[in-house]
Amino acid sequence: MSNKLQRNFALASGMFDKEKEYWLKKLSGELEPCFFPYDSISSHEPCVDFVEFNFSEKLCLSLNKISRASDKNLYYILAAGVTVLLHKYTGSSDFVVGTPIYIQGTENDFINTILALRNNLGTDTAFKQLIVDVKNMSTEAVANQNYPLDMILEELGAGSISTLIQVVVLLENIQDFKYVKDIGANIIFSFCREDENLKCKLYYNTALYRHSTVQRIIGHLINLMDKAIQNIDVRICDIDILSLEEQQRIMNLFNSTYADYPSNKTIHQMFEEQVIKTSDKIAVIYETLSETVSGDASKNYKSLTYMELNERANQLARVLRTKGIGTNNLTNSVVAIMVERSLEMMIGIMAILKAGGAYLPIDPEYPIDRIQYMLEDSKAGILLTQSWLRNSLLADTEVLELDDQSIFTGENSNLDITVGSDSLAYIIYTSGSTGKPKGVMLEHRSAVNYL
Repeated sequence: MSNKLQRNFALASGMFDKEKEYWLKKLSGELEPCFFPYDSISSHEPCVDFVEFNFSEKLCLSLNKISRASDKNLYYILAAGVTVLLHKYTGSSDFVVGTPIYIQGTENDFINTILALRNNLGTDTAFKQLIVDVKNMSTEAVANQNYPLDMILEELGAGSISTLIQVVVLLENIQDFKYVKDIGANIIFSFCREDENLKCKLYYNTALYRHSTVQRIIGHLINLMDKAIQNIDVRICDIDILSLEEQQRIMNLFNSTYADYPSNKTIHQMFEEQVIKTSDKIAVIYETLSETVSGDASKNYKSLTYMELNERANQLARVLRTKGIGTNNLTNSVVAIMVERSLEMMIGIMAILKAGGAYLPIDPEYPIDRIQYMLEDSKAGILLTQSWLRNSLLADTEVLELDDQSIFTGENSNLDITVGSDSLAYIIYTSGSTGKPKGVMLEHRSAVNYL
């Protein structure tokens, strides 16, 4: 296609319907962006930098031998290596890696400059089989490269190319870096064969990754390729990407579990200290599901920074104080909290502790008789819940609804501390040997020790 008008005409004519069907099938279902874990999210403008690195002469000779000096075969091996590395870092088995189209003979407008390779790894899969799988995926993707990927993602409600494809791998002997440099990927592995050697570069978004992190990713890729190429039949689950030094650190240092802990502090004191250190960092993330126009489920994420969580908890804690929690010598006032997993759950728990109370978690799925018994047996003075759960309650306990925004309008500074490390922090009810649940009480210092 020489221009967008010709492209749109071809699409409208149904010329590429089979290719559209291929991509709809290939990318349908639950599909999340997959990326190497970020160091942080910086406020400065995203900037691309790169680190050059090399494989050993021995590894390059082995790659040349296994690929039979074929650039395409070499690409399949390298793409398989990056795929395994991403799997090792994230634990994901179903994800997309991006790859540019092959170098074109003309400079016309292309329908796609990048293709999506969707991997579905089995941990028992041999590395040799993964190379074959990558070859098949790449061949299919190239054969169906004439239908716009952005239109497919829009139809599937799977986001944009820049959000879905976070990691790209290419071999510059057969693929052109300029095809992908502007798509917004945060990590790009670029390789180039020169005679029997490989020149390697890892491009990265400096707003997300530190130089030291990129160096570590490179080291793990080299370790992975060394071990996989030594025994190409090795199972993916048996490939160890760690260096000998890292293995020794894990065995000797991380298994040393003794640690001093601040036994004189409460849970919320420690939280407030963390707020000072990382006020703008994300403290809690919650994933929700919503239905798209097409009827599919789409995931959305809500979050609170340490400062936001602290301020909202302070506001709710003051409301609890006005109702007698933590005051008038009721330092062990019990407040029940019955909510679905949500941001409000964390706000409620922290607010109870800040007010000077102890929280009693109640699962909304419990039978009503069990809920009633726990409220009565614990002598909970207040119950925090959500409006849609309130109808299931029979108890006379005072109820506050955490989705009522009017309770989050007061002063948001930290409260004075009215409890100590030996005060009750929370109660957990076990099943009980007599058929009646039994409340187990835990103090702040026990929780701090555990944490």
